[in-house]
Amino acid sequence: MKTLRFIAIAAISAAVSIACSKTDGGDTTKDQEPAVEMDVLPTDPQPENLEFNHRMLLVQHTGTACPNCPYMTNALKLLLEDNEQNKKFNLVASHGGYYAKNDPCRSDDADFFTASVGVNSWPTVTFNLTTTQEGAYSDAEYTKQKIVEKMNGFALDPSPAGICATSKINDATIDVTIGIKPAVDGAYRVAAWLLEDGVYGKQSGAREDWHNTHNNVLRAAAGKVSNVNFSGEKVDGTEIGKTSAKAFSIPFESTWDISNCKVLVFVTMRNDDGKYDIVNTALCPIEGSVAYEYI
Repeated sequence: MKTLRFIAIAAISAAVSIACSKTDGGDTTKDQEPAVEMDVLPTDPQPENLEFNHRMLLVQHTGTACPNCPYMTNALKLLLEDNEQNKKFNLVASHGGYYAKNDPCRSDDADFFTASVGVNSWPTVTFNLTTTQEGAYSDAEYTKQKIVEKMNGFALDPSPAGICATSKINDATIDVTIGIKPAVDGAYRVAAWLLEDGVYGKQSGAREDWHNTHNNVLRAAAGKVSNVNFSGEKVDGTEIGKTSAKAFSIPFESTWDISNCKVLVFVTMRNDDGKYDIVNTALCPIEGSVAYEYI
């Protein structure tokens, strides 16, 4: 029988307290920002349809100083190559916390998000905005299976809301307009995260050269309520079968390669406990759009 090793590294207690200090005092709602001009959304390919494909959010918590993180990267590569599973999620890499302190992929929002979902050992994958976690094992296929098992617990078929978006460059910002089309009544919020592909960073524990090139890197999160609440900003006037929209402006730093960037957009819905969790996601190219995805 094959022996499987669970691979995880816990951050030292001092590192955990540092991560927590970054979110202390961040539990208040931010000041209202000036409204961003709405852009034209993509044409709805099926205006009468309310059966939306569901894509959950998977977040890989990682860092270039983490020697065991390539084990998770190997498993996620298998998951992305699985045509049955890859239509069920979008993936973000959050380089935050202790093992990303000197990481070229690190960002403040990655630090905040990783802390907000309670990650204190690496490598770890989390699901949507929850604290549900899955670690890595020495066998990539086994790790993939464990992730899929957790994914099945979050599956929605169909999703209660569709999501579409368009984005454009506006001087030093990326302006994103998000549209949502509810299939059921509810309270909805939306958010937009800027991601970057192809970031080179020497990875500790790399076993192959491609481990040093990092994709889906979280650079900035627009629409968060606070540094510990990433559930998005409220969308007013939602109506079943009708598109409602909200726009965000994401500041862009000169060290990021805009030609390698994209925008993850997501919609959250309030549950019976009064909390919001993601019910759909989509990836929007820069200077491009993504339409509603139907079953």
